[in-house]
Amino acid sequence: MAADVLAVRMAHLEGAYEQVDKRLGAIETRLTSLETQVDRRVGSLEATVNGRFGDLDRKFDLQIARVDAKFTQLLYGLFLAWVTVILAILFHR
Repeated sequence: MAADVLAVRMAHLEGAYEQVDKRLGAIETRLTSLETQVDRRVGSLEATVNGRFGDLDRKFDLQIARVDAKFTQLLYGLFLAWVTVILAILFHR
């Protein structure tokens, strides 16, 4: 009789453990799916951010090139003005 009670309890525990195992397996599957979705979305977000920063880098490089060109023009203008002043001083007589 005690063996029957023990067998019933063991069968009940085995059933409970099997159910826990199934639930943990389902949770593991869902977590794997979520991990895949998060990785995909983070990858997409990373690509978008990198693209935007690439656009900003190109715009910034273009602006720097324009500033360099304007600075070069300014230096040429200042040099020509200086030469003009020096020539005016030398040939003033």
